[in-house]
Amino acid sequence: MNKLLSILFIFSLGVSCAHKPNSQEHLMMSTLWMQHSGELRALTLQAYAAAEMELNRALKKKRPKPAAIILDVDETVLDNSPYQARMLIHDRPFEGGSWDAWVDERSADATAGAASFLQKAHKHGVAIFYVTNRPDQNQQATYDNLVRRGFPVKKSHVQTKGKDSSKQARRDAILKKYDVIMLVGDNLGDFDLAFYDQDNATRRNLVDKFSKNWGAKFIVLPNPMYGDWENAIYHGHEKSQRAALRKSALRPQAREQLFDKAK
Repeated sequence: MNKLLSILFIFSLGVSCAHKPNSQEHLMMSTLWMQHSGELRALTLQAYAAAEMELNRALKKKRPKPAAIILDVDETVLDNSPYQARMLIHDRPFEGGSWDAWVDERSADATAGAASFLQKAHKHGVAIFYVTNRPDQNQQATYDNLVRRGFPVKKSHVQTKGKDSSKQARRDAILKKYDVIMLVGDNLGDFDLAFYDQDNATRRNLVDKFSKNWGAKFIVLPNPMYGDWENAIYHGHEKSQRAALRKSALRPQAREQLFDKAK
């Protein structure tokens, strides 16, 4: 009897472990979408097609300062979904050490349409700045990865985070010497300081305020895996509470009701 009970206990532990929920499960579908959907590729190509139209329009104008384009790096010109997939497979959250190891591989693919668009801009003498919130120790590997994927890039134009998580100080420094004709990114903070550290209702309202810029001076790339929109849902709460916060943030109302309430 004791032996039978022991076997049953061990079996129950195995079943329990097998059904242990993955703490990163909420990222599964978004990561799969980034890696497998034709829609992601279509949206990215569409974004860079819009960027090229804006470039052609901007090049016709005379300007007192040389033209420049500012781009984010992650999920804008380089695809980091393999890193996210690794974290999912091993049920681990984002970690600085594992991120640095991924960046050091220098193997991220280029997002569709990005390199050819920037090669054309470079050919026309447009300065290209990669303003990223990757930490400073990632600069060399980021530069190498961009070179490997065919991007026109100067190492000094790969501007890492430093102490400026809002990116505004770096944008302002570029604006002193250049006429920035376009900003490209996957996060609203890549475009204007007004979006930085705001709740999601404010962010949506600001999107409407800047409505004339989308698809022109502001080119946004799709990224459902992470971003400031997610941080705004968590409101600084502990990771153990985030699953409940994600569920409580779901809105069963019609879209217009949600936006009316937000305003």
